[in-house]
Amino acid sequence: MNSSQNFSPRSYLKNAAKTRFKLRLYSFLGISGFAVILLSFLSTTSYVQYLTASVSEASAPTMKYFKRTSEQQMSQSDEELSYPEDTSEAWGVDSFEENGCNVLGLTLIGEIGTYTGETPADYFHSIFDLYKGDERVKAILVEVDSGGGSPVGGDEIRELLDAQEVPVVAQIRELGASAAYLSVLSADRIFAHRYGSIGSIGVIISQYDYSQKNIKDGIKYDPIMTGIHKDMGTYDRPLTEEERAIFMQEIEYIKSGFVADVAKYRHLSVEQVLALADGKTYMAPKAKELGLIDEIGSRTEVNNYLRDTLNEEPVICWE
Repeated sequence: MNSSQNFSPRSYLKNAAKTRFKLRLYSFLGISGFAVILLSFLSTTSYVQYLTASVSEASAPTMKYFKRTSEQQMSQSDEELSYPEDTSEAWGVDSFEENGCNVLGLTLIGEIGTYTGETPADYFHSIFDLYKGDERVKAILVEVDSGGGSPVGGDEIRELLDAQEVPVVAQIRELGASAAYLSVLSADRIFAHRYGSIGSIGVIISQYDYSQKNIKDGIKYDPIMTGIHKDMGTYDRPLTEEERAIFMQEIEYIKSGFVADVAKYRHLSVEQVLALADGKTYMAPKAKELGLIDEIGSRTEVNNYLRDTLNEEPVICWE
């Protein structure tokens, strides 16, 4: 077949234009697709690197800490150990020598107990046994933020503070009530924050009665005991009037001792204290007016008092 007979320049140019357009389109799509795939890959890689970097950065402080701690434990040189820059507050038994401390700082916080609770009396026993005869301890500061707890624990702490041969200062922050107030009665000076609550001279026994709930749940209380008062105070039945009288006798006995101690240490009459012994707390200004505390103030005022008492700058080591 002779193709020259059907040749048309117009058709040729038109077809050629279509072909070039298709080639450019396919080329563009190919490049775009490749670019999309490449960008997706790069984005995924960057995201993985970001996650890896984030995890590494987040864990870096902890890792550095453990590394530093490990190096410090292995080193015997004091120069490689770091201590608080502000030596007015340092921590640990050895800090007395290392930081030139002269005031032993103790905390009385949360519920007071004998050997349990957030502040057990055994904590004070142990600390005072540890520092017994230590001439570097020239004063003791007890920081208080507690609503009380065990009367036995509170009374033991009071006795321990009373037995110390150096000045004892109590600093009540938000709350110094009930057994917590009893604990620091023997302090030589009691400070309280101007918004602090002080007092709550009184005793309470928290008694619950689950008997109605037990009946509802189909539980029958059936004790086997050797005495009529052996289960006195159980939550599984109501108190009898006789049992309530027995409990009242016990807490009145504790209250009388509490009142006598407040009168003794705060230089008040028993009658004055009884008038305050309704379980109520007093804001610091009123507590000072009533004679329950000595000063209104926070750490600044306490430090000033210690400086004047010791005739030197107070440096506190906390236990």
